[in-house]
Amino acid sequence: MYDTQINVCEKIFFKRELSEKDKEIAANLVKDGLLKHQGDEIIIDIPFFTLEQKKEFDILADKYFAGIAPKISDIGKRYTNGYMKLFTKHLKEDVEQAMYHFFIGGFYANIVKIAQDRNLFDIPSPNSFCDVIVQFK
Repeated sequence: MYDTQINVCEKIFFKRELSEKDKEIAANLVKDGLLKHQGDEIIIDIPFFTLEQKKEFDILADKYFAGIAPKISDIGKRYTNGYMKLFTKHLKEDVEQAMYHFFIGGFYANIVKIAQDRNLFDIPSPNSFCDVIVQFK
């Protein structure tokens, strides 16, 4: 998710007023399945962590992946740089985002799986992780 989309989700969650631009972003998020209509309201339809769960998540990430994270990051960067050469420059951001999810999304999904298997903390939605937290970790 982009920062503007995150901001719109936050406004919706806290029931704050949306600008016209926010409404346009929200409409696209509905199309993408990240928001949905429930009666007269728009609700967020993605998993999220509480602040306490985020702290526990970070501890797990550090514990289980500290030794291999730099290696995975290096492999991801090299693969992404090569893959981006196949696309025109105006698609750079889209390709980076796709590669990010390919490598890093799977990386953090494994942390969630370990946490579930070992009952280390409750996760709001089984077999899911929060894209927003991953991007800003």
